[in-house]
Amino acid sequence: MDGVMNDWVTTFWQWLIGIWQVALANPEAVGILSFLAAILTLLVAVLQLTFPNGIGGLFQFLRRRKPTPQKVSDTSPFDKIEPYSVTPEDGNAVVRRLLGSDRAQTDPLADPNIPYQQRVNGQDIATEIINIMEHHLNSKQRWVLVLGRSGLGKSREAAQVAQRFNSDGWTVLKLRTRGWDLLSRPDAKALETLGESKLLFFLDDVNRMIPLERGQVDIIGDEGMAKLAETHPMDRLLDFLEGMEQDCRPKNVQVIATARNERMPEKPGEPSEWQKLGLDKFALWKRFQCYELPDPETGALVELQQDGVAVAGLKANSNKYLELAQKSDRTMRVFVNNLREARREDLPLEKVSEENLQASWRRLYDQAVRQNRTTSQVYGAVQVLRALRVELTPRTVLPLARQMTSRGRPAGWGWLHYWQLRRALHFLNTENSTNIFNPKDGQLEASPVVVEPEEWVAP
Repeated sequence: MDGVMNDWVTTFWQWLIGIWQVALANPEAVGILSFLAAILTLLVAVLQLTFPNGIGGLFQFLRRRKPTPQKVSDTSPFDKIEPYSVTPEDGNAVVRRLLGSDRAQTDPLADPNIPYQQRVNGQDIATEIINIMEHHLNSKQRWVLVLGRSGLGKSREAAQVAQRFNSDGWTVLKLRTRGWDLLSRPDAKALETLGESKLLFFLDDVNRMIPLERGQVDIIGDEGMAKLAETHPMDRLLDFLEGMEQDCRPKNVQVIATARNERMPEKPGEPSEWQKLGLDKFALWKRFQCYELPDPETGALVELQQDGVAVAGLKANSNKYLELAQKSDRTMRVFVNNLREARREDLPLEKVSEENLQASWRRLYDQAVRQNRTTSQVYGAVQVLRALRVELTPRTVLPLARQMTSRGRPAGWGWLHYWQLRRALHFLNTENSTNIFNPKDGQLEASPVVVEPEEWVAP
């Protein structure tokens, strides 16, 4: 019966296309199109009777006919980077993988391709971190947590460290967005796969990946229902890492993590990023040494602008570099955003430069809204999915954004805006924009619309 229904829908659609083509070639096209409109009205009525949930119900029915097979690799909490992945032809391979840029080989302003800056003259940050990891007196405290405020360049510094480890024969394992939910004690298959490898675990943006307490929304089940964690993800992570140490040699297991450390909350009534970490609460952090990342010097910010303009072929008044660096909030990210904005608008760098990171994120949001009014729903969907630690893809973002568009309206309203949502998502994921599927610190907060994840989670 289901196969017959699918064949009928396909045949009927092909017939409608044929009618449309005939109408375009016929001088009496108005009459034919009127007939076609009547047929479509009848079709909608039949669909409404057959599928009470409207067009959305039809699409759900069709999707159930061809379920997407689950890839075996998707069951792993980590993305694996083999040792010696850096080659003469691709000297930035590990940094690119860790920073999540698919366009790094073609986009000169992708994060891995922007020339790395030594933020403090005479201070080699990566070497200092590696010395802690390799030579700290207490072997139980050789893991490193890189701390710094939003946009300071924590991920890039940690990725540079991981790339140097990889060049020395270490396997790098990056914890995925949903990796917390998949963590368990290492099984025999995992240990057999890793063998006697030297393992470096890369945990980026920890604040965003952990819930605030045991019992908060944690795992999304097969039916889309939110379930509760029996143990806190931080405890599961520690159990996993110590299990790896027991089955491998402890000195062959290293961890580098990054986290924000702002003491002031972003919104009144919410915990600060520092409080979210719980450095004095979780046993995991007793294994780490904290490394406070220093602010970049003015000279490093000047060089970042010079190098960015050069690699992207942008227009700029070089006499303005120092002034822009001195007036800025001294974050690396705001200058990366400025470079991308100069390319997007095809204007000199000094004409589009923002002085602080929050203003640059708001500028990107406002521009996206001018392009498409459904941008706020896309931002809202991404906020909710990030809070639930669901992987961000078009297949997860679009359905939720469509539901948000339909809120308070008749069922199926969101489908009328489907293509607008797709265009909004495309703009936020274009080569000249910042990827909404891998949002940076502060990017989502630029939206003035507040979305509570609990409102979109089934009880």
